[in-house]
Amino acid sequence: RRVLPFATWEALAPVHNPLQAMPSKRGGGVSRRLVLDATALAALEVFETLEGTYKGSLLHFLNHTSTEFGFRLLKQWLCAPLFEVDEIRDRSEAVEFFIAKDELSRQLRTGLKKVPIDLERVTSRIWSFALQAERHAVMYEDVTAKRLGEFRALLQAYEHCLQLLATLLPETGSLPARVQQITRTRSKGGSFPDLQAVISQLSNSIVEDRSGAKVKFKPQSGVFKPYDDLTQQIQAVEAALDKELAKITAQFPGISLTYNHRMPGYRFEVECEATALPQSYLKTVQETFRNKAKVRFHTASIKALIERLERFE
Repeated sequence: RRVLPFATWEALAPVHNPLQAMPSKRGGGVSRRLVLDATALAALEVFETLEGTYKGSLLHFLNHTSTEFGFRLLKQWLCAPLFEVDEIRDRSEAVEFFIAKDELSRQLRTGLKKVPIDLERVTSRIWSFALQAERHAVMYEDVTAKRLGEFRALLQAYEHCLQLLATLLPETGSLPARVQQITRTRSKGGSFPDLQAVISQLSNSIVEDRSGAKVKFKPQSGVFKPYDDLTQQIQAVEAALDKELAKITAQFPGISLTYNHRMPGYRFEVECEATALPQSYLKTVQETFRNKAKVRFHTASIKALIERLERFE
């Protein structure tokens, strides 16, 4: 009742044309498609039968896809069938080609099933990570390392697909027009992006860090100067924190002092036995934790260094 009075109503066009009747995709434009509304989809039992089951629907009958993103693309095709006669013929020729080349189709299915991730969704997720980085969102190191690992897995999956196409659909082979268009790179007259050079460059920009208990991923040194500069500044602050701990240890020889980290919120807490340090000294620092056995604290210098570290991170 609150929203509908402000709505602007228009008749649903039976043909969807994103760029106002652009020419056929033969020239790389945007194709026109039919629009099926919810009533048509239900009456034609496109996604489910009249009994409400997937089995027996048109999608169930046509689905021989090998990947999750391929299944979603098939659903989009059924929702918005082709309108241009030339494009319908091109797709029919491609289907007939793969039916005739049964062994080729089997090898393509086998190769695509080996793609370990959902390319479409992971690509979308990686893109959202990039947008977060542009907004300067704060992320912990473990989160960043995990996302770099996911990005590397995405690059490897794309490279696997490129190798599969190069092996099974070589450039010297004779292919239907539509298959040739979507499998040939733009430099070869097709519409497929030239990804190999980009994949190689980005893959070489990420390295594994096996110094800890878990394998982590980080940018390669020398690839991205702002990252290298921040890394050096972070290392300088961490070295200053180590010097601060050594200074306290020298002030109280014979007492075991170590850093304790509680994430999130408390880092570089100096920890020692509860009765090890004199009360006169503890009054000059900020206690962050105490129980019968241990006491933890921050000095003013340590707090300032932590604030500086967090700005760089």
